[in-house]
Amino acid sequence: MHPDKKRGVAILEAMPEAGPEESIFGKRWGSGAAIQISRQEIEALQDGKILAIDVECEYVVYIQFRKDVEV
Repeated sequence: MHPDKKRGVAILEAMPEAGPEESIFGKRWGSGAAIQISRQEIEALQDGKILAIDVECEYVVYIQFRKDVEV
């Protein structure tokens, strides 16, 4: 899938290497840590809940599943 740069979302086949390098969104920095979610968390998203993800103890990202969003 091509990245949706407006929404800041891309579906990848594999985890990219960590470090300051060109990413699918351009140059980015960070540890490259992966956040893995459980089936229970996927089900919560499908039930209308929102996941809050702590990113490197510095940022919070909220993930919401919306049935009306088309890609």
